[in-house]
Amino acid sequence: MTRQEIEAAFPLLAQHGFRITSPAGDYNCFAWAARDTERWWEPRPGYFWPPGVPMRATLASFMQAYASVGFVPCPDGTVEPGFEKIAIYVDPLGSPKHAARQLLFGKWTSKLGKQEDIKHHLDGLTGLRYGHVAQFMKRPQASLVSRVIPWLARLWLRWTFFLASLRTALLFQGTAALFRQRLSS
Repeated sequence: MTRQEIEAAFPLLAQHGFRITSPAGDYNCFAWAARDTERWWEPRPGYFWPPGVPMRATLASFMQAYASVGFVPCPDGTVEPGFEKIAIYVDPLGSPKHAARQLLFGKWTSKLGKQEDIKHHLDGLTGLRYGHVAQFMKRPQASLVSRVIPWLARLWLRWTFFLASLRTALLFQGTAALFRQRLSS
């Protein structure tokens, strides 16, 4: 989806602001809220749904699904040090339509169906498509170290690749200069 298509689908995002943070992937918002980027969570055959949780598109079933990965109900979406929070959006009939996960400083992250992940204000997705937030849940946050190590590893790989590319470019440049010097002699 383009930025304009996202704003057309969710008019409040244009008001509150948002940023596309990663490309489309094979997981949905319900999986993304639980930090699962390997599966599509949906209470239907052919999709992942936590064992023992009723396969019903109800708020109670979704709360049980999130409870299976450590979440418990909480009263609101205020930042609470040591916890990560999710918000479950429901339509007027109470059927879950979306879930978002709170980021470190209070913004939220969402996966837009089969589309991109975005960083946004909680109210930015409220509206006809996803409804409103009906439930907040929280779980103890994974330690900062366990979240930072993979990030540092990716940074190290990028830096190593950059240095290798730079070395190759400098070697090529030196070889070309030497070749030009020999040709002119």
